[in-house]
Amino acid sequence: MNLRSVAATLVLCFISAGHLLAQTVVLSPTKIAFPAHPANLPSDPQEVTLSNTGNANLVVSSIAASGGLSQSNNCSVVAPGKNCSIQVSDISSILGPHTGVITISDNAPDSPQLLPVRGSTIATFGFSPSALRFGNVQVGSKSNSQSIRVANYGPSFTIRALTVDGDYSQTNNCPTTLATSQTCTVNVIFQPTANGPREGILLITSKDLGFQNPLSGFTAALLGSGVGGQPSQLSSSPFVLSFGVKTTFDVSSYSGQVELMNVSTSKPLTIKNVSSDGPINNEVGVYQISSTNCVGTLAPGGQCSVLVKQNPATNTLFSQTVVGEIMVAADDIPTPHVVPLTTNIQGEVGLNPSVIVFPPQAVGTSSAPVSVKVNNNMDRSGISLLPLAVSGDFSLVSIGENPCGSSPSFDPGGSCTLGIVFTPNAVGTINGAVSFTLYPECDPEHFLNCTNGQIVVLKGTGE
Repeated sequence: MNLRSVAATLVLCFISAGHLLAQTVVLSPTKIAFPAHPANLPSDPQEVTLSNTGNANLVVSSIAASGGLSQSNNCSVVAPGKNCSIQVSDISSILGPHTGVITISDNAPDSPQLLPVRGSTIATFGFSPSALRFGNVQVGSKSNSQSIRVANYGPSFTIRALTVDGDYSQTNNCPTTLATSQTCTVNVIFQPTANGPREGILLITSKDLGFQNPLSGFTAALLGSGVGGQPSQLSSSPFVLSFGVKTTFDVSSYSGQVELMNVSTSKPLTIKNVSSDGPINNEVGVYQISSTNCVGTLAPGGQCSVLVKQNPATNTLFSQTVVGEIMVAADDIPTPHVVPLTTNIQGEVGLNPSVIVFPPQAVGTSSAPVSVKVNNNMDRSGISLLPLAVSGDFSLVSIGENPCGSSPSFDPGGSCTLGIVFTPNAVGTINGAVSFTLYPECDPEHFLNCTNGQIVVLKGTGE
């Protein structure tokens, strides 16, 4: 045997020995999908088995959950042919479909291994639909009845009041106590008393001690217009008072003003009372009247103002449109007059896109960077993202006029751009993720698992 043959044999032996000693990780299942469950309440856990099918000890250094997930495990050193288990739960407070990832770091050649997770959360209490639209209805006549379904997916609670206002009436089959997973139906009829838009709300309140979510009042919008009758003597500017976009971590109070006007050129108008209605948080209305000079007689063409405060209750609200109203009781026929109030609750960070699928890429080469816009919807400065964690065969690069960097911090309403590059190290499908965690809202010293963590899902194919 010549020296070249001996060398080749030794190389093969080393390769074979390395192969025999290699740790091999097998996950079962390879991905998880949680059924829909109430936001802010942990889902039932699902178990993942991690097996070592190699011939050397597998040393698991860390298992991390991101994207609104939590995990517990008994994985440490996994001997050849043995396995351990990972219990995964969905704890996301982000309403609707979302994605997460479990990242497993160990001494296997393909470390880290990624377990993609999909979940979907629903509000613990909700209306379906969230608004009823009656269109144009002749003044003095009644619309057809429309139904709205009330669903409770959280702990049972007692319905203290179920009301509609303005030009609306209702009947319902809701019990005094609405149990978990129970639904009931409210039937609403619109009977306009004046021309023009005649908005209202459906309000359900509960003040039970131990109500799991601090919210104790929920609203749905009622929308309709009267035609063919007497015009209203009172107008408002704006017609709808919007407090704009707020986030679930927003703890500030905001004020907005509505101008009321007696549109008659000859007849005075007496305003008897001005009040607000809407969702209730810890027995405090989300919308309250701060001040008004409208109570009394409003001369023809006269104006007055109503100052409305939106209380800092959005930290207990899910992503949704939160509706309320100003109610003005006057001595004209179409009373009360209603001015709608609205706030749009969104997530803290917006990601566009939130899923990136790279085209097939040759092993060992890098793709062109793909950009993700990161929008900050928070209400105050001093918010940053903890160092971004990227997993799989993906890396972050600087891109755009305002690159995010590894730990971006920006002002309210600001944005930055994230660049992601795919460099496959093996043939086949490769999953990854970029994980985002807000600071200080999700300070790791105080939060073991952040329910508001978000991720960008990454997918690519090595060839």
